[in-house]
Amino acid sequence: MMESPEQWFHRRATHYVEAQVLFHLSQLGVFHVLEESGPCSVEAIAGRLGLVPEMLSTVLDYLHGVDQILERDLDDRYRLSKFGHAVLKRFGRDDGDQKFFNFFDVRVGSYGPVWSNLDSLLQGTAQYGHEVQRNGGVAASAVYTVSARMIGAVHQRLRQMGVQTVIEVGVSTGLLALLRQREPDWNLVGLDQCAGTLQKAQRRASEQGGDDIVWCQGDFFQPTIWLNQVGSGLGSMALMSVHFHELLAAGTDAMIESLRRLGEQVPGIRLLVLEQPRLPETDRAQVSEVEWLYSHSNIFIHHLIGNGQILSREQWNSIFSRADGMVESCDPLGFLGYNLWVVRLGGVRAS
Repeated sequence: MMESPEQWFHRRATHYVEAQVLFHLSQLGVFHVLEESGPCSVEAIAGRLGLVPEMLSTVLDYLHGVDQILERDLDDRYRLSKFGHAVLKRFGRDDGDQKFFNFFDVRVGSYGPVWSNLDSLLQGTAQYGHEVQRNGGVAASAVYTVSARMIGAVHQRLRQMGVQTVIEVGVSTGLLALLRQREPDWNLVGLDQCAGTLQKAQRRASEQGGDDIVWCQGDFFQPTIWLNQVGSGLGSMALMSVHFHELLAAGTDAMIESLRRLGEQVPGIRLLVLEQPRLPETDRAQVSEVEWLYSHSNIFIHHLIGNGQILSREQWNSIFSRADGMVESCDPLGFLGYNLWVVRLGGVRAS
């Protein structure tokens, strides 16, 4: 049954407000407390986290009234519902003593400044990168929490390839630390332009036992320079990234030239490209609603501010072919429509 205009309006208004409530409660640690402690009074939660009880009471009362993730008993104590625990399990990542939840970190936390200035961007009175900026740190944290869902397929494919050295471009994922836990003898290298991102990744990896990962500050588009820093004699190599779509902000030609030069300098190096390709309209009836909505959100947030390109599967294959690469496989990861390409570089053409 089609919803009425009033239902349409109030449902979307509630979703808008609630997404921001969930994000901020997560950032403040409220869900950590509820997960660890079970039923808690507002005063107990507020006291533990240094929050204002009256404000917290109003927020939790609202959330309880419009969502199913919280339950409240006769003593006005809150706890996570069974569904709430499932949500935290799905959107959480547990790294020993630390736990991270991805509760609208990108849509609300990172892109909040963009949404609030969208009218100015559309009118041309503000420009992204100047008057308007996203919160990149929050976006990086969101990537970190989802990478644990990819590590199984990535590790399996790397083992099948028999690699000895793995280089990751863009180190905010935490994938290298997870690989180190599974493969203590591999050479692992993290490459990123940002010193702060490298420092944060190094700190997280050390907390998980990855003290011997090599961290390299460098530009992906200058492979000669960073390959010299990485060194030689490291055996068969693979380069992986979940950020190729962002690297495409520099243009398709720049990507192709960089990949071609990389293949010339390290013949046979494999790329592991983790991307959610753009879905054609004809796929809408075949994919889940979650995958379809995520796909369009992914396109929107990157294309709106020009920090990446979301390409179709055919367009990615064309780039690899033009870079003198051979696509060895392209398999679904079983997670939000992401695919895992394996491409061999170095003087061969993709079919």
